[in-house]
Amino acid sequence: MDASLRDVTRTLGEWLDAGRPAVLATVAAADGSAPRGLGARLAIAGPQEWVGALSGGCTEAAVIAEAERLLAEGDPDQAVLVSYVKETMADVGPICGSTLGVLVEVVDDVLVGTLERLVDTASGGTAADLGVTYAWADGATAPKTLLTAGATVPLLREAVSLEEHADDPGARAMSLTSDATGVVLRQLVPASPHLVLGGAGDISKELVLLAERLAWRTTVIDARATILEQLTRACTPNRVVGGWADDAWDELGVDLRTACLALAHESHHDEPFLARALASDAAYVGAVGSRKVQQERRTALAERGLDADAIARLRGPAGLDLGGTSAADVALAIAAEIVATFNDRDGSPLSSSDGPIRA
Repeated sequence: MDASLRDVTRTLGEWLDAGRPAVLATVAAADGSAPRGLGARLAIAGPQEWVGALSGGCTEAAVIAEAERLLAEGDPDQAVLVSYVKETMADVGPICGSTLGVLVEVVDDVLVGTLERLVDTASGGTAADLGVTYAWADGATAPKTLLTAGATVPLLREAVSLEEHADDPGARAMSLTSDATGVVLRQLVPASPHLVLGGAGDISKELVLLAERLAWRTTVIDARATILEQLTRACTPNRVVGGWADDAWDELGVDLRTACLALAHESHHDEPFLARALASDAAYVGAVGSRKVQQERRTALAERGLDADAIARLRGPAGLDLGGTSAADVALAIAAEIVATFNDRDGSPLSSSDGPIRA
């Protein structure tokens, strides 16, 4: 799950709680590159009030105008599928040249409540499958193609569903299909990544703050009560565990969506933590420290019985080579490497490759 889905959903809930009508716009289909990817969302309460992004600016104005029209008509189940392409939008439109299929719909308590459960499920570590069913409206019938440049297809939202998804926790997908009765939107939202920080300190604080913006779950474990207390004054991890890795490992919930970082700067804390992490299903295991310390750490892990393949998983020094020195710089470099790992990328500059920009 990304932070935009969380933020848009939170805002829609606040607007409905205040008795304000609102519209949700979702990039549901594209015939090429989608600037913010399929599933990008925009919450709209009026011409000067919106949260989220669909394309970074090139279609938002047109979508907001469509949202104003729907708000004025006031039908709580009304929706439209609009195909936006630069050639039909005068001065605006997707600069990538793609046609974007955007679902624009008035929201109600059922839809927003389901989105809130979706966010809660993914934030709690479980993937979820969202389904929304629409019927053709105003006598419309199934078009030959859902994406027709400049076309607007009227719809009525009929049902919303949410199911937990037990398959690959890193999978993500969105589909928009149609038949004689209407349109079905399905989106598989993966569980939020889980950042387990072994050791509280300045880098841990910056990672917790950064993880909150990325909608990652965070757990901090440290047996040093004073240092752990100091951390919790500066930030709010989702979970704090006071203790040693060997004693509390089973409480941490490490799985395939987890990144583990050794940050205590003390061998008697870092080494047991890393030994546990390298033997786990964690997708990423890293440690801060100098190159000399990293070599000593690898030797110590071998003496603990870890084999060469397990030790080779260790990213140490952790982070991409950004050259920064502050705690915030280091946290950014580490987070960037974790993002690359979860998306099976090597972290090299986009300008040095010609492959897809997004995973």
